[in-house]
Formats: sequence, C-alpha cells, structure tokens
Amino acid sequence: MAGNNSVMSRNSAAPVHLRSPMPLVAYEEAVNSLRACCTVDEALYFSNQAEALSAWSKIFHSNEAYLTARRLKLHAYRRMNELAEQLRPARKGTSDPGPASLLREQGLEQTQVNQIRRVGQIPERRFKEMIEQARPPAITKAVCEGLRLRRYRSLQSTQYQSLMGRSDVGVNLLSFLAFTSRFPANESRLLEGDEVLRARDTIRKIQEWLDDLDRFLPTSRAQAEQE
Repeated sequence: MAGNNSVMSRNSAAPVHLRSPMPLVAYEEAVNSLRACCTVDEALYFSNQAEALSAWSKIFHSNEAYLTARRLKLHAYRRMNELAEQLRPARKGTSDPGPASLLREQGLEQTQVNQIRRVGQIPERRFKEMIEQARPPAITKAVCEGLRLRRYRSLQSTQYQSLMGRSDVGVNLLSFLAFTSRFPANESRLLEGDEVLRARDTIRKIQEWLDDLDRFLPTSRAQAEQE
C-alpha cells in the first residue's frame, strides 16, 4: 500500500514512499517542480498529490506529512492561479473569459476556482509567512486572507473616498465603523510596498477629517435640535 502513497515530480523516476514522515527534500523538490510547471494541468497534478498525502497522513497519523500536504496545497493553488493569469489574462472592457474560465476547463468546481483565485491574491510576503508557520493554515483559512485583502482594497478605493467626499456622512461613518471591527495586526500584514505608504496617508486624512467633524458637531442633543 505504501507504494501508492508518494509525492513526486512528473519528471521524477524515484517517488518518495511514505512509510515514515516525508523527508523535507521531497517537499522542496515538489515546490521546485511546481515553479517549473507551464500549464494549469501540470500544477493541478501537485494539488491532487497534496490531497493524497493529506489522506495518507490521517490514516498513518503522521503530523509532519499532514503539514507538508498543507504547504504543498497552498503552493499548488498559488501556482495554478499564476499560470491561469499568464495563459488567459483578464482584459477589462472585453468579453474575454479570463483566468477563472481556464481553471474551470480543468474540471474544477467553482468553489475550488474561487479558492485558487483568493490564494493567488495573498501578498507574497504574507504567503511566505503562512508557509513558514509551524502549522500552516488550511486552504479555507488562507482564502479568508485573500478575501480580506480584496475587501480592504475595495474599501480603500471606494468607501474611504466616499467617507472623504460625500454628504451622506452617517452612512459612510457606519461603513468605516464596520471596517474598524477587524484586527489591525491582521490587516497590516496584507499591505506591501506602496500600499503601506498609501495606508498611512489615508489614516492621516481620516484622522484630520474626524477631528474637524468632531469640532463642528453639536455638543449636546439640545444644541443639535436648536440648529
């Protein structure tokens, strides 16, 4: 049975059998082979291998193999997204189907396609932190990181601008308060490079705007009714 439970490159002549926890070198070879993949189908092979390894680890109670499977799955999803974007890039203003359609053509369900796309949206620095954790996150948790980043960028480009420039202040403040329910430490890890500078500039503008708003607000309900 052990002969059917191995992680290997398609170009590897000698699979690594998992009678004991998987050696680190096999994982590194798999990651290097993933980077060399030229098609989504090739990267999908490693995703399937990660699932097989995860199943094996549960049967034989190998925590090391289980964590290796998680890392390999994350790498595979990220590489699949990269290849899909390279081979079928999305073009605004056109009817081109885009990278998601290429992933679906591999027989993947829409849920998997969405997960692959979200993992691919995680900043490189944050993705590396995930992989290097003693216990790397499952795909579902990693997907949440991608979703938070997408929402943050959407909020940065729409709600923050709205907060600064529109008259329906009450609605915009409620939107801002909803955003502040997130943990700052988690949100900060989603930012890289120029995004950090833009975030600091946005924070400064919001602080100035809120200070001005506070200065002009009525100090009591009676004063508000008089005005």
